[in-house]
Amino acid sequence: CLHLPHAPFVRVIKRIAMDFETDLRYSKDALNLIQFAIEDYLIQLLEHANLIAIHDKRTTVYARDIQLARDIRMERR
Repeated sequence: CLHLPHAPFVRVIKRIAMDFETDLRYSKDALNLIQFAIEDYLIQLLEHANLIAIHDKRTTVYARDIQLARDIRMERR
């Protein structure tokens, strides 16, 4: 169950990939897997950020909540 529209997502992936390699080709399954992995990562990150906002007795997630969630998960910047 993917949440982002597939065509714009594929364009973004291909544009990012062009910074690293000029002539890359992707199978449809590979693009679907990349999209699934990225969406899963983002959903989990936003869930953690939402818990931080709730803990702070807020209903709005701020950028600092996302950064704190990334810090707690020990992600590199």
